Amino acid sequence: SWGGSAGNAVADLTASPNFPSSPTARFFTNSAFEVYHNYGDNYGARYRTLLVPSVSGDYKFWIASDDSGELWFSTNSNPAAKARIAYNTSYASYRQWTKFTSQRSSSIPLVAGRRYYMEALQKEGTSGDHLSVAWAGPSPYSATNVIPADQLANPYAGYDIPSFSGDPLTVPDAQLGTAYSGSLSDRVSGTNASETLRFFKLAGPAWLSIGDDGQLSGLPPSGSE
Repeated sequence: SWGGSAGNAVADLTASPNFPSSPTARFFTNSAFEVYHNYGDNYGARYRTLLVPSVSGDYKFWIASDDSGELWFSTNSNPAAKARIAYNTSYASYRQWTKFTSQRSSSIPLVAGRRYYMEALQKEGTSGDHLSVAWAGPSPYSATNVIPADQLANPYAGYDIPSFSGDPLTVPDAQLGTAYSGSLSDRVSGTNASETLRFFKLAGPAWLSIGDDGQLSGLPPSGSE
């Protein structure tokens, strides 16, 4: 991602002298083609993956982002062959696939097991932000849904995706009325020496905070869960 960038158009991101070679942060995920909500203001982001469909057939793709977003697709694993297939030039609500006709691609034939490079660009000004990419095609993917993680792969050899030591990951229980502390940073493997990991809270009790460095803190009030 590229922080400290004003404007809400994708062109504001791609015109930056720091794009694409000098991002302010790098993230790795093994999630579906959807990113966290309300990450910040005045930033741009690029999300890259390989789509590896398990079923052959004709597919359509959608993008929904806040603020603007673009979806790019390559007919093979080479990013150089990418073309823009869908976009929204103003914000769309979370998973709002039909606000603009440009959010949907035309029909694209895919072959099971073949790798296709995909890239989503997002530019956020202020207020809320999010990005989701969906598809629909032959069964069992006939409904419009976010592309699941098991249909995606990391395109960049030489980069290891950080992973937790357990799934689910368990940490010591909190005691009501007692300050809680802990850390997630020592439970991550597959990191590279040049990487700086940042942690985010996607869900959980309101009292629990997670710092950028993975530190857990908070005070569970009496009567909470």
